[in-house]
Amino acid sequence: MGNNMLTGTVPNELVELPNLTNISIKNNLLHGDLNDVLRDNLYYFNANNNSFSGNLNMSEVLSRNPNLNTLELKDLKNLRIDMTGMTSSIRVVDFTQCNLSSTSIPETIVDGKSNVMQAFTSSYSQLQGTIPSEIGQLKDLTTLTLPGNDLTGQLPDTFVELVNLLSLHLADNRLSGPLPKNFGKNLVQLSYLDLSQNLFTGSLPVFESKSLGSVLLHMNRFARIPANVFEASGSELQFVTFANQDPYVNGKSQHTIILDEGAFSGVNLRRLYPDKYGSGTRLILTGNRIQTLPAYLFGNKSISNGSYVDLSNLGIDEIRDNAFAGLSNAYVNLVGNAIKKLLPTSFPMGSLDRSHQHCVDVEGWHVNVLLYDVVRLTCENVSHEALALQGSPSCDKINSTWPFCVPLAIGDRGVGGLSALQACCTLMFSHHISILYHHHCSQEQQQQHNIRSFRWG
Repeated sequence: MGNNMLTGTVPNELVELPNLTNISIKNNLLHGDLNDVLRDNLYYFNANNNSFSGNLNMSEVLSRNPNLNTLELKDLKNLRIDMTGMTSSIRVVDFTQCNLSSTSIPETIVDGKSNVMQAFTSSYSQLQGTIPSEIGQLKDLTTLTLPGNDLTGQLPDTFVELVNLLSLHLADNRLSGPLPKNFGKNLVQLSYLDLSQNLFTGSLPVFESKSLGSVLLHMNRFARIPANVFEASGSELQFVTFANQDPYVNGKSQHTIILDEGAFSGVNLRRLYPDKYGSGTRLILTGNRIQTLPAYLFGNKSISNGSYVDLSNLGIDEIRDNAFAGLSNAYVNLVGNAIKKLLPTSFPMGSLDRSHQHCVDVEGWHVNVLLYDVVRLTCENVSHEALALQGSPSCDKINSTWPFCVPLAIGDRGVGGLSALQACCTLMFSHHISILYHHHCSQEQQQQHNIRSFRWG
């Protein structure tokens, strides 16, 4: 009877059928007291997306329906549900956007007898308080979905005993503290994880699940990403967001996200121009402060061919040796950083795709530059190939390709209000490096100015 736009109330003749055990009346326009419809000795009941009302006591419902397997009451906003005394004798529960009269997860959810619950969903339903430690006894639990509530405190240590958990969605609460020890080691079945918009702190665990596909961790207070954090997931990993970790601790000091060497080793990053199926991992780190890109950030094996790496506006001031060694033909976005230290081998040979415009986009870099009669770059050469050059290569070759772009702030330059110099370098024929300058004027007028030849200082 589901999905039929039925109106009115459910006839008594229907619910009084003697052998009726399954009722599905979801996605209709039915109303009335749900207690008149939720009869005894049911196995399956789904009344999602209707207009039922009444006061439902879960302890009484389960006592009258000892074999109840599934109870789905999603979006019944006029229904009040009392979870007091509710046990885990039921396998599937969905109270999404219901009106809970008891707003804490009852400790009786584990009754010690029949802990067969597999899926518990209560999204945006005014849940409060902490997640009870007893939850670790729900060994069959595969789905826990509790976003949009007011849950507080740390995840209990027993949480890592949910070894069959496939999907964990706790976004938009006030959960805090570090994740339990062995969180990543024990939850090896996880395929979906959303802990976003909470107050979690400390280091991420190394996730050992080989089937992890989506990881949403944005808007927390994590401070460290360890080596090989997602390596076990390999090609299964499609989406990771670590954006906007809170930059303030106690409302005062700005903290920095630390990336360990090899943090994203094994992550097969998504291509800049993905194919129809968008293969590869989309990695989002924006809105953070990450001062240093460590050595071998993406490992030492080139598995991300043609990938797009967005490292813009992170406050980066140092890129260490072989930071991008794990990439192959990549497009790297470093817009809005302030690089002070850049080693010649930060971008090893083959890591960048020099056939596309802006293979490395670093607009906003503030590298010390003198632009008068002599141009002198104080940073070291930006390509591994430059190591093979002898002496100071001349820059008298001009080319329109832009494989490596370094816009440089140089202040006002008089007429035209020139405020920045953009230098684009690419290895040319023989021992030449090509430099193309763009002076940027106001938003209304931008024009290309003099092209100068200079030597690396």
